[in-house]
Amino acid sequence: MTQSRSEHAASAAAISVIVFCAAVACLIPPLNARFIDSPLLIVAIGLVITVSLTLHLIFVGALAKSLGRSPGWTVALAVATLPVGSIVALVFLEWRASQIRREQPPSAV
Repeated sequence: MTQSRSEHAASAAAISVIVFCAAVACLIPPLNARFIDSPLLIVAIGLVITVSLTLHLIFVGALAKSLGRSPGWTVALAVATLPVGSIVALVFLEWRASQIRREQPPSAV
């Protein structure tokens, strides 16, 4: 079964926000005891946070665009309300994508 462009973007955005949250969790006091002594690990975690957040916002914008929404406003709201707003936006956009798929007649393969 093939996946649509919006399904790919939703999956990638979800994975990237999970990676972002895991990297941020590494810097929170109960978990940072392992990493605080190594500047190299701190820099690596910072790079992971930067790359995963950037990719997440790109995928959220791509998902919004594929669903006919404004990518600029969607990304701006995702940044302003990160990470909870991003998760809510992913749920909403995926729900909208499933509605669109149900409304379209099945294509002959």
